[in-house]
Amino acid sequence: MQRRWTNSVQAATRLRRHFVSPLSAAFVHPSLILGVYILIGCWNLRQPGLEYDEVLFANAALGHLDESFIAYELDLGGIRVPLMLMTYIGALKAYIYGPIFELFPTTPLTVRLPVIIIGMITLVVTYRLLIRLVDRRVALSVCWLLATDPSFVFHTRIDFGPTVLMMFLKMTSLLAFVHFVKSGGIVWLALGSFLVGLGVFDKANFLWYIVGLVTATLVVWRKGVSRYLTVRSLVVCGFFMFLGSFPFIYYNLATNGRTFQERVLLPQDIVGSAKARTGLLTESLSGSGVYKFVNGRKPSGFVEALTSVWPATITPWVLACTVVFSCVARGTLRSKPADQLGVFFTLLFLAIVVQIYLTRLAVGWHHFMMLWPFHQIALCIFLLRSGSTRCSVVIGSADSIRSKIGRKLPVIALVSMTASNLVVDSIYLRSFSTEGGRGFFSDAIYELAEYAMETQGRRFLLMDWGFNTQLLLLSRGSIEKDEIFWRLETSDGDDMIMERLYKRAIQPNTFLVFHATPFIVHDRPRELFDKMLRRFALQTEIVKVFFHKRGDPVYLLVKVTAS
Repeated sequence: MQRRWTNSVQAATRLRRHFVSPLSAAFVHPSLILGVYILIGCWNLRQPGLEYDEVLFANAALGHLDESFIAYELDLGGIRVPLMLMTYIGALKAYIYGPIFELFPTTPLTVRLPVIIIGMITLVVTYRLLIRLVDRRVALSVCWLLATDPSFVFHTRIDFGPTVLMMFLKMTSLLAFVHFVKSGGIVWLALGSFLVGLGVFDKANFLWYIVGLVTATLVVWRKGVSRYLTVRSLVVCGFFMFLGSFPFIYYNLATNGRTFQERVLLPQDIVGSAKARTGLLTESLSGSGVYKFVNGRKPSGFVEALTSVWPATITPWVLACTVVFSCVARGTLRSKPADQLGVFFTLLFLAIVVQIYLTRLAVGWHHFMMLWPFHQIALCIFLLRSGSTRCSVVIGSADSIRSKIGRKLPVIALVSMTASNLVVDSIYLRSFSTEGGRGFFSDAIYELAEYAMETQGRRFLLMDWGFNTQLLLLSRGSIEKDEIFWRLETSDGDDMIMERLYKRAIQPNTFLVFHATPFIVHDRPRELFDKMLRRFALQTEIVKVFFHKRGDPVYLLVKVTAS
């Protein structure tokens, strides 16, 4: 009996070793990372309010309900297929959301949950990529940093860039190319090339990634690249990249290159632009950029961004210290070669930064998301592959206490970065609950949409940027509205514009929608409106005011009457 019991225990132990331990190693830790990411990303998902650019795909996804944000479409036997939402943004996201909106209602949940899931898949792909390229320790460290990074999490949750598909296509294409190099399978090259082409179709600035990838590869592995530059691989790469970006190419052929008709490169004030972009870069790295945007604040300069303590992570400081320390350690450890992968991801990061600085209209925090997660990968490779040894040598002798502390410094730095990320994440979530978003992100947009849907027989003239796409989405096109402010921005004479506006505004069933003064985007429509009131002896009646959570007004609903 005793022997039978012992054999049973031994058998159970063997089973645990064969199944439980591998399960823990392969799934539990990554699952914990994904769980933390999902918890942060989905917390109070309705907040902040849906933003204009976040849902600019809505019209194309819902079947062309009005004329907004469909720059080009094909008519295939009576079926209108959108190709481009704007001159540089394709309809890829609309294709994904079309079936979702057919099956489910248009709510903040159905808008935000799919992009959060795509972000989760991006994390899984990043993990698999780094397992394949480096090791499990680096893969887990990068994924912890990425899954808690405020810029990544909240750019994903509020995909106003858009950035979610860009992140997914970057990492999946990189994984496919790595599989091609490791295995030689031409299918992987075809897949990676197709995904790269799809990224260009999604948004033209994906070209930054392509240029950076080619540049970093040629610099780091220029001697080994020639092995893969066969006629077969070049034909496959070119064909599938063309196939992925075909809608984008077709559009530009049909419109004489409209994407590139405006001046794309070199800002007018290069010095001033560089200072502003450095501030945006620093705020993106520290995680404070989206927080400022959601809460109605403007970007700050580089010094202010770097010295910002709240809310900001320690990431910029760790990166700066790592760069300085690597320069010192390089002289100390001359015999230790630089890690090629770390150099590759560093060069990829820097090549994209240079292109952003040289692009005229790259003036938002979301543009810098093209850099993610390359700086985190380079940092973790440096700290975990060679940082411990370098720290121990620089700080103290081999057996000293300082040397032992030095070996722990990289892990301490990464844990501290993750902790600071979580602190800033909690500040974001608390601000969503207390503020509900401000200005363009105000959750008062839901109340405005409900009021407009309940008010039958009314037409709403939208006198500023920031209302149209959300009202279209939330009402599925049932609100009768006109985004008239665009036509008030024309170069026609003021008298002609005011005459047209008067004929529309004086209608008894017409309401005009304005932003409250601190949140006005376009000043000219409001100025023309005030001039029209004086010229035609009209007066306004405020029908309803919509407020932020803390009580100040954000939207004004106005009716025009005769004096």
